[in-house]
Amino acid sequence: MKIFYIKYALLIFFACTAINPIRALDPFEVENCCLSHCYECTCEPLYCGSIGLMVQAGIRPIIWRNRGTIYGVNCVTPPASGPVTVIQELPSFHHFYRLPWQVGAQLSYAFSCNTNVFVEFNYAQAKSKRNCRASSSATGFQCSATAVNGLALKLGKYKLYDAYVGVNYYCNRWCDRVAFFFGGKVGLLHHNNVKYYSLTSGFSCTTGATTVFCDTASKFFVSNTVIAGGAQAGFDICFCGNWSLVVTGNVIASCGPRAAAPIALNTTEMLNLNGASSLIPSGVGTELAFPITVGIKYNF
Repeated sequence: MKIFYIKYALLIFFACTAINPIRALDPFEVENCCLSHCYECTCEPLYCGSIGLMVQAGIRPIIWRNRGTIYGVNCVTPPASGPVTVIQELPSFHHFYRLPWQVGAQLSYAFSCNTNVFVEFNYAQAKSKRNCRASSSATGFQCSATAVNGLALKLGKYKLYDAYVGVNYYCNRWCDRVAFFFGGKVGLLHHNNVKYYSLTSGFSCTTGATTVFCDTASKFFVSNTVIAGGAQAGFDICFCGNWSLVVTGNVIASCGPRAAAPIALNTTEMLNLNGASSLIPSGVGTELAFPITVGIKYNF
């Protein structure tokens, strides 16, 4: 019976040697490999002292929380209700914009076989969804492909840049291929100006028989730079030594964009907005983003 167990143990040993000769012949070779950067897909997810460069792209869903109020103001000939009128709450992000996309890059340094620090840079952009309008009717602030009574405006593209420093912890690779990781990051986020294009009095800015938006533009949101931070998790698939495929999901919180100067209204718009001569939109209190990216990483 002992002979049987010995033969069984030898069989397992030689099988492991055939599958992974490095670890079977020298149990300390994995660490030596980590230090010498021989870059093989092993149980260890990172190589000590290695530098990783990754490019990534994906989508960036955004939610605006604690949205401000849009006020109507007329101090010259105020209506019976007073010089300041509440029009409504600022609409949500997805009311104005399509799903944002994002591209970026990350530079990392592994100070152990399971932990790295990184710096990351991203650019995100969203295209305006529709022509939007504000109205004193029960429909409130709406978006449509056609112009109607009220203030009609079209917002420009939503653009932002962000930069972070962070740290990730990697679990050992499953089957020497897949390593799950999680971590956090903190940095700065910059919103670009967002302009709006409005129609002239009576929506008379036309090209032939087609009503179009005028070329003049004013700011709806002004640029601002805020502190941002959050958590992330994902998995790294080693497929060719130095190369790996990285899928990452993030949750990022920051202050939202700030409102610009009041929006002046013309006579027709005033009649449809409770006599307000201008609109004062408030900013966004909190902006939550949920980027999901796919990246290609190379280890030096």
